[in-house]
Amino acid sequence: MVITVGGIVLGTKARRAEIPAEEAFSYGFALGAGFMITLFATLVGVGFNLLYSTVINPGLTEVILEAQTVKFEAAGMSADAAEKATAMVRKMMHPAVQSAIGFVLGLFFGTVVSLVTAAFLKRPATDEVVSA
Repeated sequence: MVITVGGIVLGTKARRAEIPAEEAFSYGFALGAGFMITLFATLVGVGFNLLYSTVINPGLTEVILEAQTVKFEAAGMSADAAEKATAMVRKMMHPAVQSAIGFVLGLFFGTVVSLVTAAFLKRPATDEVVSA
């Protein structure tokens, strides 16, 4: 969460620095900058997660499912109930499902952070003219 907030704040500040001080950097502009940072970061994160789970370490899902099955058995679940629960976990662990969930949640939480940070990073226009 610290990395998310820090990235959005630093990126929004960098975008604000590109706008001349005579022009306003309104709440909407700050929110738009934060949202675009969130969108890019979410797409990169989801892309890496998809690449990791399908190409780099395709056996990770099986390791997680085995660990979950052990937890179900340790909790005293019957074999039939554990099998049904493992089947549901297997569906949720599919890379496409994980990517879709990651994209939606990443955009949601990043947008919430952007809404808050935009309130602090907006800047009104200045009327001062610097003479040389």
